[in-house]
Amino acid sequence: RVTVEGCINGLPFKVTRIKTASKGSLAFNLDNEDLTRQSIKDTQAIIDERLGISTQILARTIFHGQHAINGLLEATDANLKDELSLLVPLSLWKDAASFARKSHRSHSRRMSELDG
Repeated sequence: RVTVEGCINGLPFKVTRIKTASKGSLAFNLDNEDLTRQSIKDTQAIIDERLGISTQILARTIFHGQHAINGLLEATDANLKDELSLLVPLSLWKDAASFARKSHRSHSRRMSELDG
């Protein structure tokens, strides 16, 4: 039995997955409402929809979180971007990088002015 609890957008959620030798089950509660469906597949679809995740993203998050991160650190730029684009839209990374470069230039200019 594994239970994950948390909050998303201020709403509490709870996901419980049970696996035995002969059967399994999946339960999902969001904002104290039981959204569990008749089948595991249908319940997983509701989880994906309501939490805005997919099993592909969840598997990568767990994998990268539990194992050596060297795979990402040693990845080529293209491979790293491919992996990260599954979690966050690439446009967000580009915007963040652009902002960081502009901020760095601005601060560097200001430091130069102060050093005189």
